Amino acid sequence: MYCLSRLGTSGPVVVCCLLAFGGFAPLAGSQGTAAPPSPAQSQPQPQAHTQAPPTGVRPRMREHFAKGAAIRDAVIRADLEGVRAPAKWLADHPQEDLPESAQPQILEMRRLAGEVAAAKDLPQAAHGAARLAAACGACHTAIDVTPTLVAAFPRGEDETLAGHMRKHYRAADLLYRGLVVPSEHSWTSGAKALAGDPAELDLRRGPAAGPEIEALAARLHGLAQEAGTAGDAKTRADVYGRMLETCSDCHKRQKVVIRQGASRG
Repeated sequence: MYCLSRLGTSGPVVVCCLLAFGGFAPLAGSQGTAAPPSPAQSQPQPQAHTQAPPTGVRPRMREHFAKGAAIRDAVIRADLEGVRAPAKWLADHPQEDLPESAQPQILEMRRLAGEVAAAKDLPQAAHGAARLAAACGACHTAIDVTPTLVAAFPRGEDETLAGHMRKHYRAADLLYRGLVVPSEHSWTSGAKALAGDPAELDLRRGPAAGPEIEALAARLHGLAQEAGTAGDAKTRADVYGRMLETCSDCHKRQKVVIRQGASRG
């Protein structure tokens, strides 16, 4: 079992993740009555090799979640350069000590991370980040690992613009976890939170025309409704990529500067 202490490096919501490697380590003892050991068995035996997770898995998985969330947050901030370093880290780190069944998904994850690191624009980075999250979920499924994430609690969500943005970010976080775990509950909760927010917001922070920005807000609302009906990982990754693209487009057009580490509002 390993613990992921946070999902991302920013903001006040602490997310814990416990991943139990089902079937990796044998039980320490059996439930029944064991037969007396034979003389040969009584002698000291070389320690058998088990399939317990390697010692370095826990911190590495924490780092995986942190890097993935950093990519997502950089896209939301409309910071293309901020995407590159965490994506390159994921592309450059092999996972050869993980089970054989995970290796195809790990290769795909590294390939996608490399594409994200080399993205030419924010839309490409947004869609790559979403596919990368889904690849992580596919890997967890392949090795029968189910991360359990503590709920992200609403904080400061009110009718102000900042309150709406906090709600949007929490929804984006839940949807992300829905892909990465993968978790039906997290995905559905994120879609409901975003779809429940008004389609029209008073977005007047930047120099872009009001109707243009309101159209982006309405598009995001429509994508949230679409997310609620998306049933498979590929469709969900596509919807989530379009969501991230819409968020970054809105922030970029309004010239909104979001400090790194402040994406949660």
